[in-house]
Amino acid sequence: MKNENKENYRQLLIDKIEGLVEQREVTIGTIKTTYLLCGNGKPVIFLHGAGAGAVTWYPSINIISKNFQVVAPDIVGYGESDKPDAPYNRSYFSKWLKDFMKELKISKAHIVGLSQGGAIALQFAIDNAEMVNKLVLVNAAGLGAKVSFWPLIGTIWMNSFPSSMANRFNS
Repeated sequence: MKNENKENYRQLLIDKIEGLVEQREVTIGTIKTTYLLCGNGKPVIFLHGAGAGAVTWYPSINIISKNFQVVAPDIVGYGESDKPDAPYNRSYFSKWLKDFMKELKISKAHIVGLSQGGAIALQFAIDNAEMVNKLVLVNAAGLGAKVSFWPLIGTIWMNSFPSSMANRFNS
């Protein structure tokens, strides 16, 4: 029953895509990658975040597929793609994306990455700049910089005192 609910949820989201969307599979080596394909034109590859799958992009697929060919894979280890015993690091995913694009005969694409997909997209762009037309990172993970706590402390401090403007409306 649990697997059936997962498949129904996935299909419900796929059904929300307005254009003609195809769910396809490609096997590279021994690893199956499932992906959504929709629209025509220059390719845009959407890479989802951790814990998700390609279907989470359905609102964006609706809009972007009107002018571009959208390719939204379930990243290896997620969704309907295989979950091999692999290192699952940025280098691994960068190679996977390169092989995936070659298998689909995509020599160059716009790459959009969300969260973990952003980290993968960035590593891919570093490793394979010639295959990237435009790179869009959305709330990208794993960029390596540690976040300082000072901006957080400043925000808390600033929000703990009402502004003079706010006081004018409370009088």
